[in-house]
Amino acid sequence: YSIPIISYPDLIHVFCPVQYHKQLLSTFQDPEVFRTLPDDPIEFSKLIHKRMDADLRTRYKWGFDTQGQIPRCYVLLKGKKDWTTARPIIAFSGTTFTRLRKCVGRTITELSNKVFANQVGEGKVFTALSDLHHTLAMTNTGDRILINQDLTGFFTSVPQERIIKAVRFLLNTYYTQVQKWDSTTQLSTSQRREQKYNRVFHGRWRKTEEKHDLIWISDIVRLVRLSLSTSYFECMGRLYFQPRGAPIGSPCSPPLCNLAA
Repeated sequence: YSIPIISYPDLIHVFCPVQYHKQLLSTFQDPEVFRTLPDDPIEFSKLIHKRMDADLRTRYKWGFDTQGQIPRCYVLLKGKKDWTTARPIIAFSGTTFTRLRKCVGRTITELSNKVFANQVGEGKVFTALSDLHHTLAMTNTGDRILINQDLTGFFTSVPQERIIKAVRFLLNTYYTQVQKWDSTTQLSTSQRREQKYNRVFHGRWRKTEEKHDLIWISDIVRLVRLSLSTSYFECMGRLYFQPRGAPIGSPCSPPLCNLAA
């Protein structure tokens, strides 16, 4: 069984089908992270958009595709663990809420960069370690405990309510320290991948264009809840749901988990 490596698109891993199938079963049968549902995945995919509140369906018609497929899953076996454990990946490309998830992810990223401009890590790891050693050398606080938390593993372990609280904190801090907003405040988000900065700005884009999505800042918490509560996917013909954490593979999961961490 061959799988492209996300971080290295020019590489590929080839696994023994028996070993891969074994890890696929053990990974997605973890009751603390995933649940098996009795519904048929194909029929369920036709109705999943109705789990979106009616007012959100009206406001964000551009954000969901009623013909979208239900997400599929695969696993990346961990070489550092002698291939005995695997990382669960949910592929959300071409699914019902793909566009909406991308918009939420871009918005959370841009707001985080503005609110926590001096705290969001954008530099190199070695630079961060050098700064850390310099800071520790200047302080004398006795014994210290270093906590190293794998952010990727954090995806499936962080409680969803912690993510929601982090989003609320972000929006409140944005209101008090950056720019005040109310229920009518709109944000335009650019879909252009080549535009790395300032992809989110206040107000409506002057021209109606598919390259920009419009989101109400007061809806962000509800949209995040929607993204987390619709973490359904298919695995070997069965329907699964992830009630804990944020799915690895969802466009909005990295900024949400980064914010919570």
